[in-house]
Amino acid sequence: MLFYAVVFGVIFVCLAAMIAIAARKFPQLTLIDTKALPKEKEIQKKKQILDERVRRMSGAWRVSLVKMFTAAFERLRQGFRRQYRKLLQLESKYTAKPAAAPSAAELRAKAAKSLEDAARLAGEGKPDEAERKYIEAIKLDRTGVGAYRGLGDLYMEMKDYAHAKETYAYLVKASVRACCAGRKKKPVQNGQIGLACDAPAADLAEIAKNYLSLALACRALGDNAGFKLALENAVAHEPANPKHLDLLIEACILENDKERAFEVFRRLKEVNPDNQKLGALYERISAIPAGSVLKSEK
Repeated sequence: MLFYAVVFGVIFVCLAAMIAIAARKFPQLTLIDTKALPKEKEIQKKKQILDERVRRMSGAWRVSLVKMFTAAFERLRQGFRRQYRKLLQLESKYTAKPAAAPSAAELRAKAAKSLEDAARLAGEGKPDEAERKYIEAIKLDRTGVGAYRGLGDLYMEMKDYAHAKETYAYLVKASVRACCAGRKKKPVQNGQIGLACDAPAADLAEIAKNYLSLALACRALGDNAGFKLALENAVAHEPANPKHLDLLIEACILENDKERAFEVFRRLKEVNPDNQKLGALYERISAIPAGSVLKSEK
């Protein structure tokens, strides 16, 4: 028992001595710079490197974010600019004053040029190009007869008789309109025969010539009724033209119209008594099985 008391006493004295020494040396311990220790320096360096890396990464992220938003904003701005320009163009388009329509004289001049080009192309053996130019001339001046006549003649050369007939029909209407301008008109329609108006003989002869063109197109198509009707109108406008009378007799023979054939035959004898075809025509008319005729007609 005494032994233990002695041991504890020794331990106590040692602890008391250690505490007394530490108390005297504590101020000196607090003055030690732990940052100056090698290990501490390494820790501080790593922390500094990490902090720097974080700052760089955050800075790069901010730069990327700014660039992304800047690019998006620029695209949006460019888009608005394009739309604004389109709106300005539309505004100028619909608010701009329309160009003045060309005058009638200008249109006729352009039509004349197209007509000239069409005739040249037709002469060069370029019917398709000539056709386009004739149609162009008609669109520019629908009252001009030259384009209708040229186009109809072109179709006849191409043996496109259906289009030739249609074109000559327009030619007749255009020539009647041109020749009868300012005069009392007598409209000539399908099935109607007679003067279109009281125009001078030269104008009436022009109309008759156009009816003749229409008649020839009808004959080429085998349209005997149309052939005869067109020639009746040609004769109505130019009754003393032997060519028209001769062809009208031909049309009457094709239609077996014996009575009308002899009427025209008598008229042909009056205007052209020296015609060498009179005898042959009389024989052909007489052969029409439509009743007897007087021999004195010959």
